[in-house]
Amino acid sequence: MKNLLTLLIVSLTNAGYAVDFPSPLTVDGLRAWHADGVLADYNWPKERELDLNGDGKPELFLATVGYSRGMDYALFSPSDGGWKLLAEGIPGGHHDFEMLPEESNGFHYFKATQPSGRGDGVVENIYAWDGTRYASLS
Repeated sequence: MKNLLTLLIVSLTNAGYAVDFPSPLTVDGLRAWHADGVLADYNWPKERELDLNGDGKPELFLATVGYSRGMDYALFSPSDGGWKLLAEGIPGGHHDFEMLPEESNGFHYFKATQPSGRGDGVVENIYAWDGTRYASLS
């Protein structure tokens, strides 16, 4: 059993899955991790921006995990000269994140879309701000 577990961990690591991304999640830590080429085997964007609260300073999505259909992202908002983590584990692919007209506590909802792996199908997740974090409504 131990050998099987070791094989699984090595296989995931060699397949490019980010099993040990920087902790705690920070913008500087993830950008340095990206610069080291950890997710270089994936063609999906490592960074995305979307101004979810309309303050003219876009929120930042940074990749934390890569896989065949896309990546998972952590979401950060500019805050007092630094960045505040708003969510993690947001799935995305080659589709852009889309800001929606609905708002909660001054932040827009957004849609994350990624390929379903079945033909032209997609999986859509809607996220809303609950006052402290973004959470999936889907």
